[in-house]
Amino acid sequence: MSLFSTGDCWEVVEGTEKLLASIKSKPLEESTGTMARCGNPLVLGIISNFDPRLHTILRLKGIQSSFDFVLTSHEAQLSKPDRRIFEKALNLASALDPTIEASNTLHIGDNYEIDCVGAINAGWNSILFDPIGNKVTNSDANPTIPIVRSLDALNSYIFPE
Repeated sequence: MSLFSTGDCWEVVEGTEKLLASIKSKPLEESTGTMARCGNPLVLGIISNFDPRLHTILRLKGIQSSFDFVLTSHEAQLSKPDRRIFEKALNLASALDPTIEASNTLHIGDNYEIDCVGAINAGWNSILFDPIGNKVTNSDANPTIPIVRSLDALNSYIFPE
């Protein structure tokens, strides 16, 4: 179990650092209309059904500083898809930017039921990240939830040209 608290069992997918840098550097006016909020910078956080080891893993992988907050289910004592974990995350985000509200918040997840349905039920926008294409088909998904298959597609969705 201790091996899973090291960076050895985890990898940062190629292109992740570029996407994180893009998200943190672009003004909000350039992002998707569902998230436009008065030109304030994006607040970027993680909501994960994981335990406190996530903080160490993110630090060891060199990406922890890309996030404004990290909320694990262990810390929240709640798990996705429970809307209350999304509400706790919203409170963390809105403490950094009071203009943030559920309707202009975007959750990107890799599990349709746990991530996307949970986010939608909490009043958030959601995207399903499914690079392999085996988690859900378009006919199974809520048609209002976009499915992206690559980090480039995700970047294009968040920052349409």
